Amino acid sequence: MSWTAPSDPPAGARAAVYDLRRAPSAAALGDFASATPVAGVPSPSAPGTVEHARATGLTEGGTYAFAVRSRDAEGNVSATSNVVSATLPHVAPAAVRDLVVESASDTIAMLRWTATGDDGTIGRPQRYLLRAATEPIDAAGFAAAPYAMDAPASTASGGVERARFAGLPAGRRLWFALEAEDAVGTRSLLSNVATSLTGVGGPLAGRAGIGLASGTQPARAPVALWWQTSAVGENAPHRIELYDVRGRMIRAIDLGAGVGGVAQWDGRDGAGRAVRAGLYFARLASVGERTSARIVLLP
Repeated sequence: MSWTAPSDPPAGARAAVYDLRRAPSAAALGDFASATPVAGVPSPSAPGTVEHARATGLTEGGTYAFAVRSRDAEGNVSATSNVVSATLPHVAPAAVRDLVVESASDTIAMLRWTATGDDGTIGRPQRYLLRAATEPIDAAGFAAAPYAMDAPASTASGGVERARFAGLPAGRRLWFALEAEDAVGTRSLLSNVATSLTGVGGPLAGRAGIGLASGTQPARAPVALWWQTSAVGENAPHRIELYDVRGRMIRAIDLGAGVGGVAQWDGRDGAGRAVRAGLYFARLASVGERTSARIVLLP
């Protein structure tokens, strides 16, 4: 704010002190004594000098009215000045542009990004809203993403933020995005979208790339077969082939496309006949990749 320094009649001396106050509206300044004083107002300069003052501690989006009085050395107080009003803009946090998935297990993804600010890239936001989905996320679909978590901001703009995103579906490709939110609820634009595969867990927990394993061994039917592929083959159809000890294929289980899951073998061959107890071999075939597992079937 600015105003012209008054003179103190009759000698035209400078005033002794200013009393600058603020209120939510011009009408509220009618009760000047009850309005909020503005700190840090400079001492009066020579009459005719342009004075300046800065009000701090205000709220984004808030409307404020200001007026000033002056007082001379004898304690005489001037009339209240004209009233000026201002509405502060909402300044959104800047969008995050380097969200990455550092690692992922079957149900947990570790995310990392560079912290943004409260106002653009200045300060620290209140929190980050993280979302995940089984299809790419855009601004229109962000709020409807099925997997959600909020993470409080822990560092100022430019620092490194991390979040542990739990409760995710196993054996899926997931897309992740976030928005930063400040203390008054103003949000940033959508971040870049990061993607990763989650593992299938079980006996393949912690294993990357193509894999096949039974849940327990030896086992009675039905036998649970945990399978996963690499990113190369996620969109291609897969199947598990079952062989006896003579190398004859006795059953094929079509899995469709995807990155992993759990298939069930009911202990029967392709004709629906129950097979004998004994040693069998399961082979997962996927776009030029193969892996196998032993199955000891109990009676």
